[in-house]
Amino acid sequence: MQFLGTYDPKNKVPLEVADRIAQAMPIPPGEEMARRSTAKLAELDKDLLDNMENAGFQCFRGQRDTGVATLGLTKNGGFYFDAGACAHVVEGKIKVEQGYIDRFEEDKVILNGNRAREYDLVVMATGFSNTIDSIRRTLGSNISERCRPIWGVDEEGELRGAWREFGPKGLWVVVGESRCDQCR
Repeated sequence: MQFLGTYDPKNKVPLEVADRIAQAMPIPPGEEMARRSTAKLAELDKDLLDNMENAGFQCFRGQRDTGVATLGLTKNGGFYFDAGACAHVVEGKIKVEQGYIDRFEEDKVILNGNRAREYDLVVMATGFSNTIDSIRRTLGSNISERCRPIWGVDEEGELRGAWREFGPKGLWVVVGESRCDQCR
């Protein structure tokens, strides 16, 4: 489990210690810690979460109520850290519609359930492709077809694929983002 802020340069935690804190926790106790943290964060953010849900945004507390911890490990995504859009959703400046687009007509969008809507702009938040797709584009199908799944937890309770060899000999995948200003 990764712990937010572990690698923040302001914390002055030595890299070796940060690695142990962020990466050495076995997944089952890490999930329990994430469950407790998620419950506390949901309590602290109750007003925001309630307002988002009232505006049509479905808030998800993560798999098994573990927040972003297991979503990062199993899907490498599926969460949103507020960078300003939440206020626009709550204020109605960004409209949220649940469901899917059935079709576009000349002047409207037809959503599932035959719901017709008129919009100035339609943003389709479709996510991003998985890491195997990136490997296929850069290294070719011959390599990508020999790769095992990257995200999720294996039968021994260990993270599959990321940060270790996961297919062709010598091929490792390291995923994530840099939070260090000097690394950008």
